[in-house]
Amino acid sequence: MSSIRRRLPVHVVLLAAGLLSLFPLYWLFLTSLSPAQYVVKVPPEVVPRELTLGNYQRLFDTTPIVRWLVNTVVIAGVITAFHLLFDSMAEFLATYTRVTREDILRNRSNVAEKLGFSGRFIHGLKSLAWLKELKLRLGESLDYAEASVG
Repeated sequence: MSSIRRRLPVHVVLLAAGLLSLFPLYWLFLTSLSPAQYVVKVPPEVVPRELTLGNYQRLFDTTPIVRWLVNTVVIAGVITAFHLLFDSMAEFLATYTRVTREDILRNRSNVAEKLGFSGRFIHGLKSLAWLKELKLRLGESLDYAEASVG
C-alpha cells in the first residue's frame, strides 16, 4: 500500500503531462470541425457549440489534396525501398571487407548473421552463392552441391 502512495504523485504528474501534450491535437481537430466564426472568436471556446464538416468539403473541392496524399505515399514508399535495398548492401560490403576468418568462426559482433542475411539478400536467386564466397574467403573446402551453385 505504501508503494502505491509513493507512486501516486508521479502517476498524477505523468497523466497531466500526457493530457497537456494531447491538447494541441484536440484543438487542431476541433478547429477543423468548427465554423469560421468560432475559430477566430476571442476568447476561444474549448468545447464548441457547433460542429460542421464544411471545412473538409471546401478542402476537397478547392485543392487536389488526394493527389498530394498519393504523392506523399509514393515518395515515402520509394525512399523506404531504396533505404532497405542500399543500406543493407552497404552494411554487407562494409562487414565483408573488414571481417577475418576468426571473426566469422567465433561470430564476433554477430558477423555471421550479418553476412548471412545480407549475402542472401544481395545474391537473390543464387541463395548459396554467398556461402560459397564466404567459404572460399575462409579457405575451407566446398562440397559438390555448394560448388555447383553460382
